Amino acid sequence: MCHLALLSLLAPAAYVTAAEAAFRRLDSAFAPPGTLFHQPAKRHALSSLREALHKGTAEAVLLTREPATDTAMQQWTGTFTLPTEHHQPAADSSSGREQYNWLQAWYPVLLSESADRGRAHAVRVLGSSFCVWHDGNAWRCYVDRCPHRLAPLSEGIVDKYQHTITCAYHGWAFGGPDGKCLDIPQAKNTNVKFATKNKRACAQAVPCQVRQGLVWIWLDLSPEGLALANVTEPAVVPELDEPAFKKTEAEGRHMFYMRDMPYGCEALLENAIDPSHVPVTHHNALTLQGARMSRTTTKPLDMVLKERDVSMREGFTTIVRSGGSKAFDSYTVSFMPPGRLMYRTQKGDRINYSIFYCVPQEPGRSRFFLRAASTLPQPYDWLPQWVRHTWETAFLNQDMVFPHEQERHLLNLKAAMESDSPHEATVDRLYYMPAAADVPIRAVRRWLQRFSYPGVIPNFININPVLKGSSALGPAERSRERLLTAWDSHTKYCPYCRGAYRNLTLIKYFAIGVALLSSSSSFAAIMLRRVGMSGTLALSAALGGLLARWLHVFTRRFVYEDFSHQLNQEDYILAANRLRNL
Repeated sequence: MCHLALLSLLAPAAYVTAAEAAFRRLDSAFAPPGTLFHQPAKRHALSSLREALHKGTAEAVLLTREPATDTAMQQWTGTFTLPTEHHQPAADSSSGREQYNWLQAWYPVLLSESADRGRAHAVRVLGSSFCVWHDGNAWRCYVDRCPHRLAPLSEGIVDKYQHTITCAYHGWAFGGPDGKCLDIPQAKNTNVKFATKNKRACAQAVPCQVRQGLVWIWLDLSPEGLALANVTEPAVVPELDEPAFKKTEAEGRHMFYMRDMPYGCEALLENAIDPSHVPVTHHNALTLQGARMSRTTTKPLDMVLKERDVSMREGFTTIVRSGGSKAFDSYTVSFMPPGRLMYRTQKGDRINYSIFYCVPQEPGRSRFFLRAASTLPQPYDWLPQWVRHTWETAFLNQDMVFPHEQERHLLNLKAAMESDSPHEATVDRLYYMPAAADVPIRAVRRWLQRFSYPGVIPNFININPVLKGSSALGPAERSRERLLTAWDSHTKYCPYCRGAYRNLTLIKYFAIGVALLSSSSSFAAIMLRRVGMSGTLALSAALGGLLARWLHVFTRRFVYEDFSHQLNQEDYILAANRLRNL
């Protein structure tokens, strides 16, 4: 009987020696004295591995003449992992500047208060999959694969009473901050204790913490990375921990929102840090300090960098010196890596924050978090969270198609330019940005080009040199219903919106029932010549029908709602024509 060991690696050719060392460790661990791997198979596997590693990926199969013994299994307790540097883009050899390490950072993945604690959540960051769950006491995060057969743990069963997550494939149970294996149903009674103590039986734990309403995870799982996680702060906003903000948060006046976006994190950063598109794209959709943002009332923004240049660790801050819908005492827009954008406005004692966290999931996909906070009550604070969420979803739908298409055009043009002049393929050459309002876009693209060369956020897919242009993103989504979906991108994650959708749907069906019953009763009253009663019942039927119709239209916002810029800006077009005709 042969024992099959599968080793799958994603690595450059520099790791061939390390991989061969791993094979030698496997040889000594799995083969008892006097039993060796099939030498021809071993030589073939090593040869295939060396060849495949030079191409970027490898899968090698080793065979033994006999199954591994328990003694041999006890010897093999290590896990062969590749260095984390292969996630990083190539260094900018022309400048020699230090590159930002995207793995050595905290990323928000869930809203800590509203995320469902009764089930596991599958999240993706930088192309990697993680399982985030609540054990009844604290949030935990593991790499999303069971050590038994690599099934996704995010499909598992959470037991908040036993503080465990159980793999739904074979029932292995794990728990604690270290991913300790607590049960293996298939193991014999005499072997369970030994088997669960083996390091290979444990889930791979990921550092996890809760700060300012968000669940954060750390990606660098090397010993050096784990040590760094203990001394590195997430990109939180210290001012939000001050009493004025804590008071309004305790009163439920802060809004938290999360949505998955159908475009990459680079495009999300660029779109979210651009305040100049708001009065055009979101015409009449936003009120700022009592003034409605529209094309007719908003002046051009005069924006400058606060510092002379961008910083790898601190990012940058831009100052709005003039423009906008109304003057502020101060108005700044800032970026801090790996993905925090912050709008801060102040007028008198009122300080408003709009904080965005942009999380790279994979090419063409990102997760967006919003926290809106103020030191003083806002007029709309009394609205339920689900009402504010439906408005935010509709607001984001208004410009959804632009970054989705834009990033594909950018990558294709950049790939074409790189084939002719690699060093000139920068966003400054591809975009034409003559206005001061374009300063934050230039700054964020300059930061990416300088510290995340060649201007993209790395992950398992887009560092592959075979993939050029927008091929890593796939074709653009042509179905507006899938592109602007509210259910798959937000509602299914949000308990406020799911609850509102369920309750309003029940009310809609009740209104339909009232309308049908009243109309049939009205007809019966007419037949019995009770005119007064028939009129009342007819009115009840009409009101029930109108309510049901309104609820049907409104609840569609939780699923899908289209948007037309042409229809939204008819008032501006008519006003402009009237001015021209004067």
